Amino acid sequence: MGPRQAKLLVLATIVALQGHWSKATGTLFVGSPQILRAYGLDCISRRVDLDTALQFASSFSSAGRLWDRVQKLLKATESATKDIQVVDERGNTTKQAQKLFKGLSSAFSDSEPVIAGLELEDLPNDTVSATPFQRLMMQVLSGNETGLTSVHAEPGVGKSVATLLALPAGTLSKNQAILLSGAFRRRVLDFTKSIDLDMGIEILEKLLILLHRQHVHINLILDNAFENTYDGNNLIRLAKRAFNTAHHIVVVTQTGAMATDIGDLNGARTRLARQQINVNPARYRWNEEQARKYLEYLLLSKKRTVDEATFDQIIEDSHYPDGDGGWSV
Repeated sequence: MGPRQAKLLVLATIVALQGHWSKATGTLFVGSPQILRAYGLDCISRRVDLDTALQFASSFSSAGRLWDRVQKLLKATESATKDIQVVDERGNTTKQAQKLFKGLSSAFSDSEPVIAGLELEDLPNDTVSATPFQRLMMQVLSGNETGLTSVHAEPGVGKSVATLLALPAGTLSKNQAILLSGAFRRRVLDFTKSIDLDMGIEILEKLLILLHRQHVHINLILDNAFENTYDGNNLIRLAKRAFNTAHHIVVVTQTGAMATDIGDLNGARTRLARQQINVNPARYRWNEEQARKYLEYLLLSKKRTVDEATFDQIIEDSHYPDGDGGWSV
């Protein structure tokens, strides 16, 4: 590769990894003046419409069923961290973060997301793409944000699956993605291989620093981390560190009230997703066509058949009874 080609490659990489969604619906503006000027370059922008981004995100499941894909990623994460010993309260958090960084580097080598905590039994064999919540998550993950962003949607709209399908879109703004699924305390302890939550948070903070020093910036997604209450103090710690090291934490919740509270935790470092400000949560419910397609997939996976009247009744029963309408899954 000659000098000119090398410069073009660097420029293309910088442009591809920096971006935010513009106010124009479904439009992604790529190119951060702050980042580009640091390299002595003028700001170059391009626009990617949402349909193109959806096609890009579909690559996550194009090689096979979502279940197979996630199984592979779970095994890759386990393999990358299996040799890391659990650290107790006398352990060194810096060394533990370094071990975790080294292990994750091998998982990152294939430019695949790191996934931990998901139960394969909770995933469908086939998925319905382009649901409203998947579109929201693609916008949030593609945005060139730092710090912490909270999002929300009602139970039954398929948030976890939609989040998985949206992960590839995050590479338009960050190098990598880490998805931690499950109760916050348990997931932090398991992921950092520690027995104390305060130490686990400290290890995560130091991991973000190590990644930043190597010019690796991540979308860290916390899915199903909080049910009725949230850990505000530790979220603030992580948000501050992410904000100062150009990482982005996304917290997925089930209520607008919790998402708003989390978004208000720490000034500019934390925020409710701007796409959800003053938006009715019913917007993220499935439409009837998506509900019918999902039921077809479900019956096929269970090797069951029902007559047309029963099929229609199941669809009717999954319709939200309030005035906003929509379907649950």
